[in-house]
Amino acid sequence: MDPHGAGPAIRTLLTRQDEHRSSLLWDAHLEGEEVQGVLTCRHREKGLLEGGVDGLDPRIVAYITDAGLDGLLRVPHMDIDHALITALVERWRPEAHSFHLPHGEMTITLQDMKVIMGVPVDGLPLVGCISPMVNWHDVCHRLLGHIPPDREPGRNKNTRVMEGARVKTKWLEDWFRNPLPVDAPEQLVQKYARFYIVELLGGMLFMDKSGEQISIRYLQFFDPISNGKKNSWGSAALSWLYRHLYNASEKKAKQIGGALLLVQLWAWVRFLHICPVMRHPHQALPPGPLAVRWKGAKITTEHSMHVLRAYRVSLTSLRPNQVVEGHHPECVLRQFGMKQGIPIDVDTSIELHKITLQGKHHEDWAEVHAPHIAKWAVHATIADAPAFHGEMSYNDEYMVWFRPRTVRHITKETSYWDTLVESQLSIIAKCKPGSEIYTDSINALQAVKEIGRLTLDHARDVGNTSESAVRHGWQAGGRQGHGGRQSSQRHTSSRPPTSGQRHTLVPTSS
Repeated sequence: MDPHGAGPAIRTLLTRQDEHRSSLLWDAHLEGEEVQGVLTCRHREKGLLEGGVDGLDPRIVAYITDAGLDGLLRVPHMDIDHALITALVERWRPEAHSFHLPHGEMTITLQDMKVIMGVPVDGLPLVGCISPMVNWHDVCHRLLGHIPPDREPGRNKNTRVMEGARVKTKWLEDWFRNPLPVDAPEQLVQKYARFYIVELLGGMLFMDKSGEQISIRYLQFFDPISNGKKNSWGSAALSWLYRHLYNASEKKAKQIGGALLLVQLWAWVRFLHICPVMRHPHQALPPGPLAVRWKGAKITTEHSMHVLRAYRVSLTSLRPNQVVEGHHPECVLRQFGMKQGIPIDVDTSIELHKITLQGKHHEDWAEVHAPHIAKWAVHATIADAPAFHGEMSYNDEYMVWFRPRTVRHITKETSYWDTLVESQLSIIAKCKPGSEIYTDSINALQAVKEIGRLTLDHARDVGNTSESAVRHGWQAGGRQGHGGRQSSQRHTSSRPPTSGQRHTLVPTSS
């Protein structure tokens, strides 16, 4: 029996399923198709920032703070779990800019960018000036104090130090490897600060597929350095991440860039059952964004980390009490304590995803993206919806609308549990209330904490099933997994605070 199929049954929402990497998984082994494995996650090492804020000269830190990026500077370095990122990408839907999970939509929001990574989200949209008259060698010399040579000495191939606005990372790091002199003039201190700002932005927020080069395009926004705080770096980084999630969700994708550390920490905060346990030394955590919780901590977990199959099962077996949502206001009202209704259509414009800077040196991006910039100027809106407490039931109108429009299971293995439960529901629908088979099926659903899938009116007909049991059926412990084992659930001491009724739209950046 295969009641679920690959889905979705109604394709008005997920219109690009045939191009999505998850479409390969359902019948891949039967049809002999090659299944894409774990994505290569482009995540540059910290380089000269390995020691974090503690290893930097206070004079440099002062300028980075003046630029508004001191929060990002305090984010600790850690390894990226490529399997976890891949499992999330398999759930990412470019049509809605959200992860589609069995119990609704989730996404990474501006709030997450600010709270987890400490990146400012308020300010002007990031619209650069790209002109054929710009000489990036001159920009590098004026703002960093060094002119990249045409060729790297002593190398026979791939010796170009600079290509467009990209500079070889090692060449640039070598100039700033030595400590800042004690008697350094302010201009030299500023050049050091700009270098570290470029390292932060290029290595943590705007990572692309080029691991050996870093863009100095961001320097135009730090002349003077204090100008940096005028811009919304969080919205630009989130747009860049959305673009990379879109590209990685395609069938043939093999790698992904963007702020992947944010994706990993976001998953640890939102999905408590896969969050590693933090065993900190006996000292207070340093100030900074939520990411500092993982600074110097020993990570232990019972969940299989770095295993793609394990993450696929975990994401499918999520319960409503393991999820906090985030997306467009009309799609994620539950995150802000309001009742979620059936949302209006979201147009993420696939055509915008295809825009690149290649061959567009004469484009005035402020004019091209004027409609989106205008939306950003009024991005704070108030969502009007009734307050909501507790958990959304299986038969809520939103869930009834959502299920046939999404891909609940991307592999057959992850659909087995729902197949068994829905078989019991089918038996109940065919039996006379009060009969022995009917009562046995009801008791089975109660035993595995799935009685909430019954409608309340239907459950009231059962003599040994109370209204309270139906109402609270979803609130009990974790889902019973294969072999009757209960999914591990761990609770963290804190999570990013929600912002009440203030919602923001993410502008599209080129």
